Amino acid sequence: TATLNVYAPPTATKAIVTPFNSGATTTMTLTVANPSANPGAITAQLDDTFPAGLTLQNTTFTFTPAACGTVTKTTGTASAAGDNNVRLVAVGLAANASCQVQLNVTSSTPGSATNTTNAPAGTAPVATTGTAANAPFTVISVFAVSGMAYSDANHNGFMDGAEAGTGQTLFVKLASRNGSNCANPATTAVSVDPASGVYTLAAVPVGDYCLILDDNSTLSDTTPTWPNGWLATEIPTGIRLITVAATPLTSQNFGMYHGSMLSGKVFSDTGVGGGTPNDGVKNGSEPGLVGVTVRVTDNSGGTVYDTTTTSGSGDYTLWIPAAAGNNLLKVVETNLSLYVSTGGSAGTTGGSYDRPSDTVTFTNAIGSIYTGVNFADVPGNTFGSNSSKSVVAGGIVFHSHTFTAGTGGTVTFSTSAVASPPIVPNWSEVLYLDSNCNGSLDGGEPQISGPVSATAGQQICILVKEFAPANAPVGASNNVTVTASYAYSNSSLPPATLTVTDVTTVQQSGLTLLKYVDKASAKPGDTLVYIITYSNTGSSPITNVVINDNVPTFTNSPAACCVNPSTACLGTPPTSYPASLSGCTVITTSSAVSWTLTGTLDPGASGQVKFSVKIDQ
Repeated sequence: TATLNVYAPPTATKAIVTPFNSGATTTMTLTVANPSANPGAITAQLDDTFPAGLTLQNTTFTFTPAACGTVTKTTGTASAAGDNNVRLVAVGLAANASCQVQLNVTSSTPGSATNTTNAPAGTAPVATTGTAANAPFTVISVFAVSGMAYSDANHNGFMDGAEAGTGQTLFVKLASRNGSNCANPATTAVSVDPASGVYTLAAVPVGDYCLILDDNSTLSDTTPTWPNGWLATEIPTGIRLITVAATPLTSQNFGMYHGSMLSGKVFSDTGVGGGTPNDGVKNGSEPGLVGVTVRVTDNSGGTVYDTTTTSGSGDYTLWIPAAAGNNLLKVVETNLSLYVSTGGSAGTTGGSYDRPSDTVTFTNAIGSIYTGVNFADVPGNTFGSNSSKSVVAGGIVFHSHTFTAGTGGTVTFSTSAVASPPIVPNWSEVLYLDSNCNGSLDGGEPQISGPVSATAGQQICILVKEFAPANAPVGASNNVTVTASYAYSNSSLPPATLTVTDVTTVQQSGLTLLKYVDKASAKPGDTLVYIITYSNTGSSPITNVVINDNVPTFTNSPAACCVNPSTACLGTPPTSYPASLSGCTVITTSSAVSWTLTGTLDPGASGQVKFSVKIDQ
C-alpha cells in the first residue's frame, strides 16, 4: 500500500495600525496558518521586506501562542531593532493551527505605502509556494510646536531679557480648529515647566489648531484660565491660533503679568462737537489730551507703583504689581500747565473720584483689569495784558485787553482804581465791548453792563476808556485793576478770576507844530504858501485839536485848507491823513485862520494844514 499526502500551502495574513505619525511607533501583526485540510503538521515561513522609511523597533517578540515561531532577518542572522526585513518561521504547525507575532515599527517617510509579506515555498512537507498578504498604511507628517509661558515682568507683551517661567502650574492644550472656532475636547495637553516656562508638543500633524493656556490638563476644558492674580499680556485671550504646515513652530509664547492693569482717558471737557462743557463726562467729540502724567500710588501717596503719560488720543494704561497687595490705592492725574480739572470717573474700580485732589481712590484686587478711569480737564482762561499809557489833563485814553475763554461759561468784568494824588473831580473809567477786536472804540460798540457769554476758545476784547480830570497835575496817575470773573457752565467749580492792571499818567500835551513857507524871498504881488505839520509825539491820544494862526502883515487874500483824502489843498493832491481823525474844518478871516480837527490824533500820528496869502503891492 502506498499513501500520498498532498499539503495545501500555508496561509499568510497581516494587519497594521494606520494612520500613524511620522516618527511614532505603530503595531504590525504577522500571522501564518496551517490550513485545516492538511493531514498533518507543517513548517511555514513568512518573509517581509519593509518599504523605504519603515523600521523595526523590537528587540524581543511576543508570539501567540507563546514560542510558536521565531523571527529573524531574511538573511537568517539574529534580529535586532533597526531591521527593515524580517522572516517569521513557524515549526510544527498542526492542521488548523496558526502562529502570530507582534512587530513594532516606525516610519520617517510621510505618505501612503503598502507593506507586502510573501509566503514562499515552505520546507517539507510543504512543497508549494504560499500566497502574499498586503497591508497598506499611511504615515502622517508631524512637527514639534514649542514656546514659553513666561512672567512678563515689564508687561510689554514680549518675551525678553531674563524673563522666564511663572512658577505656577500651567498646561498648554492642543485642539483642532475651524476658522477661529476651537474643537472640544482638546486632543492633548502638555505641562509648562514652572521655572523655565518652556513647553513642547513633540508631534503635531499638519493642520489648523488652537493652543490653549490653562491651569489644568482636562481635555474637555477648552476655556483658557490662568492662576489667580495673573493677567495675560502676550495673547490676552489665552488662545493662539496656529497652522502646522511644513516646519516646526517655535516661540509660540504666552506672557503673563503678576498684578493688575488699570486704563482710562484724559480728555478736554470743553463740549466741542455737541458735548456738554465742564460736566466731567466725555461726550460729543471732546478730544483726548496728550502728554498728561498719571500715576498709581499707595493710599498715602508715598509709594508710586507706576507712572505713565497719555497717548495722542488721551489714553493711558497703568500696571499695578502684586506687591501693591489688596489694599487701598490712588490714581492721581497731574494737569497740563494752565489746565483746570472739571471732573472724573472711577470706572470699574468701584472707587470714588475727588476733584480738588484730582484723584480716584479704590481697593485693589490683585489680578484685576480696571477700565474707564477718566479725568476731565479744560484749558485755563487767559486775560492780557497790563497796559501803561499817558494822557493830557482832561483827556481820554483807551486801554485794550483780550480775554480768551478755555471752555464754556460767562465772564463778568469789573474795575477798581487807586489815584495818586487824589483829585476832585476824580478819574473815571468805562468798559466797552470791542466787538471787532481792533483796539478802537467804533460806532455801535456797546458799553459792558453785565456778564458776557463765551464758548471754548472764544476771544472777548474789551476797551477801558479812561477819563483824566481836567485839573490833574502833570505826573498824576490812576492805577486801575480790571477783573475778569469766569463762571463755568454746567459745573459747580468756583469762579476763576484773572486781573490786569492799567496805569494812566498825566503828561504835558504831546502836540507839536512845525511851520515853514514855500519861498525864501518874495516881491510884492507874489503868493506865499505856509505849511503847518502837526504831530502827536506823546504816548496818549489827543482830542479836540484846534490850530490857530494869524495872517501876516502886508498880505491879503488869505486862503486855507486841510491836506486830506477828499480834495486838493493848495497844490497838494488828495492824500491820506491820520486814520483816527474823522474830519477837518477851516475858518478864515482877513486876519486869522483856524483849523479844527475832529476825532483823535493817536500817538505817532501826524498831518498837515495850509494857507496862502498875497504880498501887498
